[in-house]
Amino acid sequence: MKNRILWGVTILPLVVVLSVMKFLPDDLPTHYDINGNIDTWGSKYNKLIFPIIIILLTLVWKLLIRYFEKKSINALGEKERIEAAGNVKVLYIVVICETIIFNIMCYTFLISAFLEVRNSSNTMSIDINTVMNVVYGFLFIICGNFLPKCKRNGVVGLRTPWSIKNDVAWAKSQRWGGIILVVSGVLIWLVNALVGGLTATIIMVGLLLLFAILAFPLSYVAWKRSHSEVDLNKM
Repeated sequence: MKNRILWGVTILPLVVVLSVMKFLPDDLPTHYDINGNIDTWGSKYNKLIFPIIIILLTLVWKLLIRYFEKKSINALGEKERIEAAGNVKVLYIVVICETIIFNIMCYTFLISAFLEVRNSSNTMSIDINTVMNVVYGFLFIICGNFLPKCKRNGVVGLRTPWSIKNDVAWAKSQRWGGIILVVSGVLIWLVNALVGGLTATIIMVGLLLLFAILAFPLSYVAWKRSHSEVDLNKM
């Protein structure tokens, strides 16, 4: 079922764009400057590029999912099989949510371009920065909730030199990373409601950088605490 949902939301943008293609004017806006002004026009068939990129990204994700699916079957230890199966579930949820976000972005670009041609406007009809801030806020919150469920592995999760050393350090690192992501998502919504537009997008990027910076010391602290817990259990 998860696989069907993933491919459904992956193919949908291509189906929608092909369905409305004959109703679109031959030339549409294809690029905007930093202030939202149209600076490039092109063929309406350029609107097929984004749906194709979405399909290619899903194919890449599927390779990663397939890796964990095989590991959940072929791993020698029961613990490794259970962890791999858990990572498959987490990956499916995150990838489906990400693809839905790309769907929203694709339709926003399409509708905005159509409105700009119809209204003979030289600026973006729909503020894509505001839309992206809202949907990426959702993505951060969703990822933040599922990050703690990601089991220790060499590919997915908050991986630092310390988080991968043992299960306790890994679990604490993912939990703290999840909290940071959820808080970041909520802050993005608040900033978007207060200032919106490009300013909110810049702040979103800043929050991402802050998350990356905080990940290392928090993961190190988690690793140090994991040693303390192990020492207490030995007493």
